[in-house]
Amino acid sequence: MKEARQRLSALTQQVATAARRLTYNTHATTPEVRRQSAHARVEAMKQQHEPTRRMPASYHEANERDIFGEEMALAKTTASVALYYAQPVLRELSEQYRAFTQRCRRDTSLSMPDAFDHVNANGMLTAALLTETLRPIIAAAGAADLLHRYTRAMETKDARGRIEAELIEQRIETGGLAARPEDLPVVKRLQEYADAVADLRVPFSPDEQHEIEETIAFGRKAVGMADLAGVHPVAADHPAYATAKAAFEAESPIFQAAVRAQVEAAAAAAEAE
Repeated sequence: MKEARQRLSALTQQVATAARRLTYNTHATTPEVRRQSAHARVEAMKQQHEPTRRMPASYHEANERDIFGEEMALAKTTASVALYYAQPVLRELSEQYRAFTQRCRRDTSLSMPDAFDHVNANGMLTAALLTETLRPIIAAAGAADLLHRYTRAMETKDARGRIEAELIEQRIETGGLAARPEDLPVVKRLQEYADAVADLRVPFSPDEQHEIEETIAFGRKAVGMADLAGVHPVAADHPAYATAKAAFEAESPIFQAAVRAQVEAAAAAAEAE
């Protein structure tokens, strides 16, 4: 449990970092961004070199087109590496978080950790026999009876309660609890109760869950925007990977400076409020 939580925490940080970098690199592939950059570079050359400034407008326009093409190709290259890094960690976080929460929600022992503390080997055999005795009873029970049994199990939290709670939760997953229309309100109460109990088994605070889920959503949005921009991941075994990775790493200081500037701007805005 502890190791799984630590791994999810580490993955959340990795996905957040990878998604921020991918968002940055994808934005750099926007045609307007590249046009502004190419124009600024040409204007700088004109300011720094008098003969260049005196060249006809067609010369400067051709320069802008060339620079635009070069910068766009580089932007797509670095974005392809960012996407290659982001996709696997995002997929791993999504899958592990879903599997971990589902496993916790289905683990009745998390609600009754002490239920079998004083049960010896013979007692465990008796518990197994009781489970099989109760299984058909729970399967045939009506909604009101199930709600009564489940409520009692959550109050006693003993060995029998744990067995009944587990069987009832399995029955809820199977469905078909309402034999008559009048059963629907009771079924709703039972399902809501069981859901609330299952939620308490997930060992994350609301803030922690929100952070993980928001990070997954942010990562998916970043990948989706890259797809819309026509960015494709470049795999490590691709001939262009080494060049692309070098360009990506060379750009890292610029990205980090941009992140710092954003953080400082956000802090200044917060202080102003």
